[in-house]
Amino acid sequence: MQFLSSLFASSSDNGNTIWKDKVAVITGGGQGMGAKMAEILASRGIKGLALADINAEKLEETASYIYKLLNEEERKYTLITTHIVDVSCREQVFAFAEDVIKIHKKCDCLLNNAGIVCANTTDGTTVEEWEKVLKVDLFSVFYCTKAFLPYLKASKQSYVGNTSSFAGIAGYPGESAYCTSKFGVRGFTECFMSECLTLSPNIHVSVIHPGMVKTNIFKNCDQYVHNVSDCVNSTTLGFEFPDKYKMKNSSDLHWALNNIGSTSAHDAAKQIINGLESKSTRIIVGTDCRIVDYAMRLSPHFFLKNELLFKILSAISFFTAKFIGRKVLSTIWLMACYMWYRRGVRRIGL
Repeated sequence: MQFLSSLFASSSDNGNTIWKDKVAVITGGGQGMGAKMAEILASRGIKGLALADINAEKLEETASYIYKLLNEEERKYTLITTHIVDVSCREQVFAFAEDVIKIHKKCDCLLNNAGIVCANTTDGTTVEEWEKVLKVDLFSVFYCTKAFLPYLKASKQSYVGNTSSFAGIAGYPGESAYCTSKFGVRGFTECFMSECLTLSPNIHVSVIHPGMVKTNIFKNCDQYVHNVSDCVNSTTLGFEFPDKYKMKNSSDLHWALNNIGSTSAHDAAKQIINGLESKSTRIIVGTDCRIVDYAMRLSPHFFLKNELLFKILSAISFFTAKFIGRKVLSTIWLMACYMWYRRGVRRIGL
């Protein structure tokens, strides 16, 4: 474990002082959304950051980058620490919590953001891959919550944000292990949230559902990403995709995520931190995720049983949002879903 002394202003550029004397713990804090959440919290005057990641190089790059963003006066009051942690290992997580408390003395915000992805059919996914994804994406959320809960309870006002996904709202082919873990994160978070309402009302809990955020998650999980083109073939679509358009490896999926994805890591992180500040229970990130949420709420059976339509509409949402505006698209989509829902109600005579 290495650490940097740095300082954050007592108030942010936008006048927000909610983070003034608080310490935040972020898993997966070396890159992607985790690094950007740390950057935004730094800009809003947080007192301390404990960043955990399995990639030591990325951790130091992120800490150094945030340090450079601060002015000389700001560097006197806040501490950034970096911690090399395999969050799938219970022993390492609890040792990490002990280190954080020794240095920072407290924990006011826990962002369980670390995650990996496994792309393959259920038949093709090995038991070992399933276990690894669930340990990193789901079990780590429970481990970290348990390890830091005594300190969150001791805080006057604390925050917990657990990263699920739009894969925690609707399942889709080729991601059975990932979807299972993200539905699990959603279920755990909603249960923990309801418990805190009466047992620990000082803890605000949010479940975070990002859509297609432009990160390196597929590139970082190269060993777990396989050919998923069998999930989308002539049987499911009615026609065969040209080979060059099939998703065969991590490079293909990385390209798709970063060219089709509608949300940058910085924008996603900003939406998440804003959601925590406003004490939202569900933080939906990105137009694509919001559309999936609307669809599954209004007509789940229709969309689950019409894979082609679901895929086409989802793809359209990624592209169209860039041209006509995401709020406009969301409104149109919601109206369309509602009209279809009312059509179904009339047909069954309700």
